[in-house]
Amino acid sequence: MVTSILLVLAANVGAAGADRFPPPLAAADPAGLADRFRLNATPLKWRELLAPGARVVFVGDSPTRRQGKLYLAAMAGDLAAAGVTHLALELPASRQPDLDAFCSGRDEGRVREALWQAQGLEAGDGSLRLLRAACTAGLRLMALDPREDDSPRCPAMAARLAGVLEGQPGTRVLAVLSRPLVAERAQPAALRKLGFSTRSYAFLTPDPDDRKYYQALDAAGLRASALLLPCPGSIGAQGCLAVPSVLDER
Repeated sequence: MVTSILLVLAANVGAAGADRFPPPLAAADPAGLADRFRLNATPLKWRELLAPGARVVFVGDSPTRRQGKLYLAAMAGDLAAAGVTHLALELPASRQPDLDAFCSGRDEGRVREALWQAQGLEAGDGSLRLLRAACTAGLRLMALDPREDDSPRCPAMAARLAGVLEGQPGTRVLAVLSRPLVAERAQPAALRKLGFSTRSYAFLTPDPDDRKYYQALDAAGLRASALLLPCPGSIGAQGCLAVPSVLDER
C-alpha cells in the first residue's frame, strides 16, 4: 500500500537553478544578514518549487508550536497538485491503524489523543488540522516513528520510509518532523544512504535561537512575504521557510 510522505520542497529557482542553494548563513551582524536575504530570498510558490527528483521532502518544525502545521494545512491542495501523495508525521508506528481510519471519519479521538500526548494541546490541534487538510487533498497518512524504545531514530525512520518507497515510483512523501531530524546529516542522510533522493527544509520560528534571522528579515523589508531563504548552519537544512504567521506565533 503506497504511503506518501509529506512532501514539502522549495528550491531556489533563480539563476542558481533548482539543484543549487546559497551557502548556509554564518553568524553575522544584522545588516549583513539583511543583505544576504535581499540577494537570496525566493518566494514560496509550492507548485513551482517542488524538485522533480525528490522522493521525500522533509520539513522541520517545532513540535510545540502550531502555526507551521496550520500553514502547511493551507497549502495541502497545492502540495497534492505538485505530486505529493503522502503526509508523514512524527507519531509512533503503532498509531498507523488510527491514521488509516482517520480519513474515513473513524477514530479521530484516538488520533487527537496521540497528537496531544506528543505535542501538547495547541500544537496537537495544528497537526490535527493538517491531517484533515491532507485527507481532503487525497493524501495518505503515515505514522513515521517505528521506535518503541530509545533506539536511534533516524535509521529507524529511514528504514520505514525506504520500505514504503521501494517498488512504488509514484510515491512522494512530505514528512513533517522536529527540526533536528531534518538536518542534512540526520534523517535525509540516513535515507539517501538507502538510495532515495530527498530535500530538507525548516521553518524559522519566533524562538530565541532564530531571533536574529527574522530581525534581519525586518531590516530587509521582507517580513510580510512567505520566502525560501538560505539556512543558518546550526539548522543544517537546504533552505529555511520564513512565513509571517509562523514567525509571529505567540
